[in-house]
Amino acid sequence: MILQHKEEETELLKEMVDLKSDLQSIHVNLNEQRNRSYNLKRVKLDLNQQSTEAGALSTQPESLFPKHRSQMEASTANLHQSILQRHAIKEELRDDEIAVALW
Repeated sequence: MILQHKEEETELLKEMVDLKSDLQSIHVNLNEQRNRSYNLKRVKLDLNQQSTEAGALSTQPESLFPKHRSQMEASTANLHQSILQRHAIKEELRDDEIAVALW
């Protein structure tokens, strides 16, 4: 009887770790999407503003819109940071799973 409860508790703890992992991944994904959406909206607004100021688009958009490149680079840096966060979360959860298994 006690052994059954112990096994059930172990399974529930494993399930809890899996659910925490899923939730953290979703949270990281949500933040990535928010940042991307915000950056794209800023780019759109800047493009609209600069196109009205310039009157027409240049044939070399990089020279006309230099700050968009830095925004894209910042977005890429945010993506790299979120990938590192996911890796850290997975390592932490793996350690929790090992602790649960040993318990």
